[in-house]
Amino acid sequence: MNIKMIETTNAVCAFLPRSLAPVAFGYQGSALPIGGAALEPVGFRASKRTWTDLRTHRIRWVYRSGAKITSSAARVGNTVYIGNYSGRLLALSATTGRLRFSASVNGRIYGTPAVAAGSVFVPSSDGNSLTAFSLSGARLWMIHTSGYVYSSPAVWAGRVYFGSYNGALYCVSARNGRVLWSYSSGRAISGSPVVVDGVVYFSNFYHRIYGLDARSGRSLFRFPDGDYVPISGNGRLLLLHGYSRLYAVEPRCR
Repeated sequence: MNIKMIETTNAVCAFLPRSLAPVAFGYQGSALPIGGAALEPVGFRASKRTWTDLRTHRIRWVYRSGAKITSSAARVGNTVYIGNYSGRLLALSATTGRLRFSASVNGRIYGTPAVAAGSVFVPSSDGNSLTAFSLSGARLWMIHTSGYVYSSPAVWAGRVYFGSYNGALYCVSARNGRVLWSYSSGRAISGSPVVVDGVVYFSNFYHRIYGLDARSGRSLFRFPDGDYVPISGNGRLLLLHGYSRLYAVEPRCR
């Protein structure tokens, strides 16, 4: 493969093309544009979310959660799922902002919940855990690690992938939370994994990007730069997210 480098002034560059679905990842305070409106935080330490009409710039509704929100929102149908620092998963009506249910985990929710396979998968930073709920709020299972789980999970082929500050990337069954495999990288994982073409990519604080076989956990790829979100792309180029650089990878001409 050929690698082209793109210089950036900071590492806050992200893309979410359709070619990467189904994955889930987010940044602190990201807005969620849906159907002509955007769900966004108010202030850096926001404890509320606003639903703004992108055509009129008028606020449709505001929900006050009572605790700091760093999580981005995830939506399925007319329900928006988001977490806060009091350890609550909130399910809100996308139309009215009305609370449909609230469920608890064992610590702060920093990362973005992933919604797939009829479940909501919720990371907890200081709870060191990932918890699965049904779309109606019933707890299905919880898995504990020995480190913070800032990483927002990715879901692919009935499996859930997430990283921990203990340096391990976990692959667990979406149905029951059973650990199918784990890979120890030796340094804390804060960013979210991404699955593309059967390969799960992640970065760690050793400033490396890793690519593993998504089914077996076998190591396939390692790149000497990285930190948070590992990759993105547009169906033609694979973009490797370094600490302060983007690398565009394309197939080698034969």
